[in-house]
Amino acid sequence: MHARSAALEYGPRGIRVNTVSPGRKAPLGRIGRPADVADAGVFLASPLASWVAGHDPVVDGGVSVRPTW
Repeated sequence: MHARSAALEYGPRGIRVNTVSPGRKAPLGRIGRPADVADAGVFLASPLASWVAGHDPVVDGGVSVRPTW
């Protein structure tokens, strides 16, 4: 929620704000590496994400796509 608020506040000044949330479990069959999470941050800081603001991708190896029931 902080990323969204900050993106709204700083966006008019041309400043993009994004965060990355690492996950706790690993359904892909391996433990996530720090580089897995860092790659998401590098993308968000790159020119490729110049139209992305207020986003908080969850980098969790797919846990968040599982049904909760």
